[in-house]
Amino acid sequence: MCEPVQRPARRQTGRSAILKRVCKLQEEEEPKPSLGPRSAEDPTCNSRAEPDDESDGHRMSFVIVAYNSRETIAECIDSVLGQTTAPLEVIVVDNASVDGTLEFVKSEFPGTICISNEHNLGYGAANNIGAGTAHGELVAFVNPDVALEPSWSAEILNALRDDRRCAAAEGKLLLADKPGFINCGGSSINVLGFGCMTHYNEPAEAASEGKLVGYASGAAFAIRRNVFLRLGGFDGSYFLYHEDVDLGLRVHEAGWKIRYEPKAVAHHHYKSVLSASKVRFLERNRWKTLAKNMPQRYLVVCGPLLVVSELGLIYNLATLGLFHSKARATLDFLCGLSDTMRARKSVRNLTAERRSLMELLTDEFPQILPPKSRSTHLGRRLVRAYYTAFFRGGAKN
Repeated sequence: MCEPVQRPARRQTGRSAILKRVCKLQEEEEPKPSLGPRSAEDPTCNSRAEPDDESDGHRMSFVIVAYNSRETIAECIDSVLGQTTAPLEVIVVDNASVDGTLEFVKSEFPGTICISNEHNLGYGAANNIGAGTAHGELVAFVNPDVALEPSWSAEILNALRDDRRCAAAEGKLLLADKPGFINCGGSSINVLGFGCMTHYNEPAEAASEGKLVGYASGAAFAIRRNVFLRLGGFDGSYFLYHEDVDLGLRVHEAGWKIRYEPKAVAHHHYKSVLSASKVRFLERNRWKTLAKNMPQRYLVVCGPLLVVSELGLIYNLATLGLFHSKARATLDFLCGLSDTMRARKSVRNLTAERRSLMELLTDEFPQILPPKSRSTHLGRRLVRAYYTAFFRGGAKN
């Protein structure tokens, strides 16, 4: 890990500038860029220029959702304010914290826009509130336990400028508590619907090439605001986990792309603990995402693998004392299935230009299970063998 992000010494000038930009923007008519991806013939598609503080800096709003985040949020906000391409505004949405997070932010960072929710609405719903408040052409969602390196926003802006058909971009996440190692070097969706962190725990120098990805990690990414709003934002019913995977699938189905930019580096205080509540949300939302987004052909191709993998997953979770959480997740999913199918219909109505989502799936294996267990090893081999047989051979098309 690089040197910790230093808090600027009372950045009153920077914060005042942010407020002035907000006021100036509110006095002007808000730009309304076209929703649809630009044509490949657009002469600006391949242009690249260094971001300019007086123009591109007005394009990106930052949204930080906090819940009892007093311990890490100062480093996060400082890193946002310290961007070489200054943010238009910093919006903190507090999910009813009880540790004084909101009061601390108001005191230490008076230039931020603070929104207080009466109850904990979860990750997606709170971020939707922030995005609805934002004025930027781009909205960056950053978790309060993430610190951005100074060039993060400039690199993300460049990535989106280089490819006008990209709606969103993520950067390289490093493990803040394990210096020099990767948390995520590009997010992918595997054939079972798991969101996977590629290059996890590899040296920071790995994953050095930019690429298209299945989704952008909710820990830190930016998206064109008009696309985000047009697609309905995050699905607030998820509460926690997998909202980013669901959004990524809807972005792709609408005809857009998502890019990984390794030069946009951030440090994440990642917690790998597999708790009962985490299993419940992850598993419910994984199945909800598959039912909501994937084509019927997916069940035909992957049905056998899903059945076998479920048995293996149940066994694994049972050995960890988490069988009850898996059972509750399944019950939650089945109870909400009618709502999920209505959401599926809405997705189809919003995504007129559809792509085969099966083309996005990979043979990566999720990091939620003990990596050295025999059952995990067998599961990884099964997924790779199935992917080779049914996807690389052309079945996904």
